[in-house]
Amino acid sequence: MTGYYLPLLPPVLSSRFNPPELSPVIDLSQWNAAAEAVVGYRHRIDQQPCQDAALAKSATRPHLVVSDGAGSAPVSELGSQVLVSGLSRLITTVEPLFKTWLDEPVKDKAVTAEATELLAQLIARHAKGVLKDIAADHKRSEKDYRATLLVCVLGQYRSFWLQVGDGYLVIRNSDTQDKKTNRWKIISPPDKGEFANQTCFVDDRLSLGQVQSGMLDSAGLTGVAAMSDGAAERLINLKNGEVANGLDHISRWLEQDDQIEKSLYSFLCDPGIWNATTGDDKSLAVLAASSAAQREEESR
Repeated sequence: MTGYYLPLLPPVLSSRFNPPELSPVIDLSQWNAAAEAVVGYRHRIDQQPCQDAALAKSATRPHLVVSDGAGSAPVSELGSQVLVSGLSRLITTVEPLFKTWLDEPVKDKAVTAEATELLAQLIARHAKGVLKDIAADHKRSEKDYRATLLVCVLGQYRSFWLQVGDGYLVIRNSDTQDKKTNRWKIISPPDKGEFANQTCFVDDRLSLGQVQSGMLDSAGLTGVAAMSDGAAERLINLKNGEVANGLDHISRWLEQDDQIEKSLYSFLCDPGIWNATTGDDKSLAVLAASSAAQREEESR
């Protein structure tokens, strides 16, 4: 493959998408979004800025991006911020790609796998390019900005996700038979690196082999969340991978609370919840289907 960026409309895939006339399995206009990142107590004591960044949008196409700057990188808070803003802009810019690959029914698994690989390459290359640009602007090394990355982009038939490093991407599905069972589940275990207390980051050394990505069936999907490892200390049972019920409460806030950003900030700063944790920065981005959309999904 030549050139730094992939073509916006690869003919090898576009010509093989010949969808029948079917109704979308989810309505992208019926989703709510919220995100917040707060500095951890440990970083506050050390007079460090928040190295996490988070974004969730429901307009145009629901998507979320979360990034956790490396603690050892001197200006990783800038790296996480430009990754989040830059990749959200990319997702909006290449909307024709996502419309073709996520909003049209395709039964050919080879086509889906090829689309997944191309999207992963596109996002990973762009992420590396964003950090390369900011490093050049400030005449610093790219490793000074390195950060983890979590991305999820929703589609009417399929939803794309990508992960570099630690943190957690979780989904909620309405297909669970037992309604008392926690319906949130981790998409993929985070990449903790080869050794303990290590992870990989977006930086100049990132290889495609370190990029986890995949496609989800959008049928039954009612919620998606991404969080840094700091937020996961209370929202994920790190021993068995179970997701806390608190995430259901937060997803309901998105529809019911007209000050959702304030409520999410208060939750992430609540000493009653976080006092016994490591004091790391915490970031959380959530996408949730409206209650009407969820009832429609459960009645299918």
